[in-house]
Amino acid sequence: MPEEKQKVPPVADRLVYYVQGAEWPLFVDQHTEAHTLVGGQAVPISRTNRLLTKLLYSHEGKAPSNDGLIGARRVLDMLAHESGDVRELHTRAAFHEGAVFYELAPGRVVRIDEEGWQLDPEPPVYFRAVKNLQPLPKPISGGKLEDVAEWVNLKTDRDVRLFLTYVTLIALAHIPRPILEATGVMGSGKTTASRIVKRLWDPTSNEAVTIDRRDFLQKASHCYIVMLDNQNSLPEWFQDTMCRLVTGESDSKRVLYSDDDDLVWSLKRAVLLNGINPPSERGDVQDRTLPIELERLDKRERLPEDDFWMQFYLKHPELLGAVFDALAGALRERHTVQLEERPRLADWGLYAAALYESQGWGVAQFVEDWQHVEETQQQGTLDGSIVAQAVILYMKDKDRVELSAAKLHAALVVRAEDELALKDDKTWPKTGRTLWKKIREVTPLLETHGIRAYRKNDNRAGRPIVLDRGFDDDGSDDNYAKNTDDNADDNRYADDNADDNFRASSADTPHGNGISDDNGDDGRYFGVSLGSHALIKKERDRQGESNTDLSSASSVSSEPSTGTWKNHKALEALRAPKLAPMVQQFFDGKAGRDALAGAVAAFHRDGGRWEDWREPTVRALTVLEETR
Repeated sequence: MPEEKQKVPPVADRLVYYVQGAEWPLFVDQHTEAHTLVGGQAVPISRTNRLLTKLLYSHEGKAPSNDGLIGARRVLDMLAHESGDVRELHTRAAFHEGAVFYELAPGRVVRIDEEGWQLDPEPPVYFRAVKNLQPLPKPISGGKLEDVAEWVNLKTDRDVRLFLTYVTLIALAHIPRPILEATGVMGSGKTTASRIVKRLWDPTSNEAVTIDRRDFLQKASHCYIVMLDNQNSLPEWFQDTMCRLVTGESDSKRVLYSDDDDLVWSLKRAVLLNGINPPSERGDVQDRTLPIELERLDKRERLPEDDFWMQFYLKHPELLGAVFDALAGALRERHTVQLEERPRLADWGLYAAALYESQGWGVAQFVEDWQHVEETQQQGTLDGSIVAQAVILYMKDKDRVELSAAKLHAALVVRAEDELALKDDKTWPKTGRTLWKKIREVTPLLETHGIRAYRKNDNRAGRPIVLDRGFDDDGSDDNYAKNTDDNADDNRYADDNADDNFRASSADTPHGNGISDDNGDDGRYFGVSLGSHALIKKERDRQGESNTDLSSASSVSSEPSTGTWKNHKALEALRAPKLAPMVQQFFDGKAGRDALAGAVAAFHRDGGRWEDWREPTVRALTVLEETR
């Protein structure tokens, strides 16, 4: 009887057997996608068709079937998830235990720490295999950081320092880094400046990334530095995406239309942006931008492209070594540097100050340079915000304004239409309904111009918008914190349609609340308007604060002095029923002030008529604010 022929295992089983014999490491990344290591880089199991085909061909001299490849990948994916091995994967750069690990090419990684830099044959971090990334040359010592700036036509010494700082710190993948925005006239080398940074650190097959809503994040994930070339304007959705890309962006999309699997992107990228003019004037973009200006190249200094880049590639190893040396110095000084005020991207600011210190420029020089950057950012935001311009113009001769959104909108139009042509500007809000949203976008800018904008939450008929010049620069404004409501719904009808009788107030315009005042002329107390906080503060500072005993009428001058909180009319307002017991305590410290506020709340809770008590309460709380 003939022997039965031995049954051959399926292709998928044989491939899995060969993989296990080759000891491929199987693991999942931080997004639970299965991977293996090939040549020191992590490759997704879903992209191992070529590797599996090569493996089978080397053992059997034949190609696997498509079904065999699919079956093998499914088994390997299962084994990776069952292994319990989770490894965080990086693109080009990683920060681990105080050191930067930068991938020059597959299997070649440089370690940069406080002691310097060197090639690390066994780095403790893992990098993704990305086809778009091109290899970097082996760095050599001996270069100077200033040599990098010679390849870019920068306008001022400040621009040189900031550019070199950005170039050096671009390898810090764990912190948000500002957007490097290069602007200049035609022929100033804006594209070349971006390419210098890109090719120095992150050469890729496609240098500039095009903007499209569907595939942008995928393109950004395939490089370490995102280069946006020659941009004159940016879509609103992309400005939001770019801001998130700086601080950290995550998104996902379906792998196939026929299943429910997701492809997840989580990335933080350095962004290079250039154009003749800044392509965005939005405040949140400006806050994340490091602007540098380039000069137009003299015709006699222009070089042919081939010659220019040939010289750059010859110097590339030395330039790379120079930025590694500078980065090591920044890591070393980072532990000792101090900044009283930090930039919007605080981590980057501390490293930048450390680099200034290590380069001998000094922390004070960084503070001065960054102050100019912030001024440029604020001017860019102001140029792009018609609302900010209108508010600043409107408040030019006012100390405090408290109006409903609709009335403030109308007042701004009346005051600024002739100078700013508001109605012709597409960005000007058409109604008061959206005015507060626009103001809120530029509140930091308004504060730099001495105007605090907030919305009160203590008025039942609506929530007026307050524009106030009389606030403390140190931010310790308790009344502001207690009476603001920035997170409430801006689309309530009460915002615009309420009949809240608030009017603008200044030294020349008294504040009226629609109810007659038996204790003063035209609703005035202290001899100035209630809204004129700045004038009250100046008068108080001039005369000095005292703990005058207000328990008896004799303690108050019979002839009130105009412009002081010790006016007898203020005392009369505070001596109303329910408030009188708190008068003395009111001026004795925080406990008394809290008790006064509690008494006001108790009176309304116990059935007091708001029509009778609105004026005394408003005045009492105003004094409470001004004497805190």
